[in-house]
Amino acid sequence: MFLTLACTISIAGIYLMISRGTVGSWPMHVMTGFSGVVVLVSSFFALRAALQKRFVEHRVWAIRLYLAANGVLFFRIMLFGWLMVFGQLGIDFATFTGPAIMFVSVASYLLPLAVFEFYQYSQRSGSTLINGLFTGLMCVVSLCFLIGTAGVVMGNWYPTLFPA
Repeated sequence: MFLTLACTISIAGIYLMISRGTVGSWPMHVMTGFSGVVVLVSSFFALRAALQKRFVEHRVWAIRLYLAANGVLFFRIMLFGWLMVFGQLGIDFATFTGPAIMFVSVASYLLPLAVFEFYQYSQRSGSTLINGLFTGLMCVVSLCFLIGTAGVVMGNWYPTLFPA
């Protein structure tokens, strides 16, 4: 079910972005479209591995799919985290462009995948140092998520739920 919905939403999102346009610059559109392609590729490999009963490989691709499909959530958390820490630095809200927007567009799907790949590497390495570095990274990621989620709550959800 998740795979079907993720593919459907990705294809629909790419179609709508191409046919109707959206805010931001064309490089941002390319990065957003590429994230949809990552969802489709991950879906293909997850399904293929499951059908071939290679469940360890399926698990890896399913996690990649889950992370890629949640790129929109990561985009929102990262954008609001950026706003909480740096304010509007690097963002032109009139056109929804700027270096910060480009960074968040790329990071919203590449960073979660990179963290997962580092996790897999740390598990295979057996190194106490590598595991310690990964633990430190997860502490930083957790702090960033906390800041970004607080920004989303204060900037979007709270004003909607409790209008002045």
